[in-house]
Amino acid sequence: MVGFSWPSCSVEAASTSSKADLFYLPPDQVVTGPKHPYHPNQNVDFGDANRPTNRKGPLSLDFVPNIQFHAQKGSWEEERYYAPLIQVQRSDEKGLEQVPNFVQVTDDRGSLSGWTLVLRQNGQFRNGAHELEGTEIKLSKLHMVSGESKRPPIAFQEITLDPDGKESSLVIQAKKGTGAGTWLGLFGKDNQEAQTAISVTVPGEVTKEQGKYQTSLTWELHDSPI
Repeated sequence: MVGFSWPSCSVEAASTSSKADLFYLPPDQVVTGPKHPYHPNQNVDFGDANRPTNRKGPLSLDFVPNIQFHAQKGSWEEERYYAPLIQVQRSDEKGLEQVPNFVQVTDDRGSLSGWTLVLRQNGQFRNGAHELEGTEIKLSKLHMVSGESKRPPIAFQEITLDPDGKESSLVIQAKKGTGAGTWLGLFGKDNQEAQTAISVTVPGEVTKEQGKYQTSLTWELHDSPI
């Protein structure tokens, strides 16, 4: 930019003022699809029972995983089982590949006001009237990635869920000025680490009747840091 100044002998003849305006429109309310954990600029399709939430933004929880521990043989010893990785369609469309379990949040509000993701377990694992008392779900090794943003939110590394559902657990917290754009929270920074990132521990002394045990998880996205 070239500066300019009038000669000292000049005399101002007249002056007035004008305005310069800039107006931001409300953010679009669009659906952000799940991204690939290792290539967060690419959309991804699933090869298993996982599905996107299809929630509209500008602040949206785009994806949460179904956590399955599959069939096991019970014993009278304490047992720990690990959640298998998610299967997604390869980008070259040649079969499936495995990636860590992950959650995805998009914040396109533009306010940089922050957000919080919390998780609650809605009761103990049950098979009809029978429940696995003392069983604990743990989520760990949470690693944040984004294809567009540089100021990551806080990822809580060791999360033990309350099986009675009385307490919620912090998963991700975006303080003011952080967490803008689309962020993926990977449970394990790579496939090797992800193999033991989500676990359930079942006490040895609890009775294990044959059949399918289930519970449900509630993921809550709040529009400010808690």
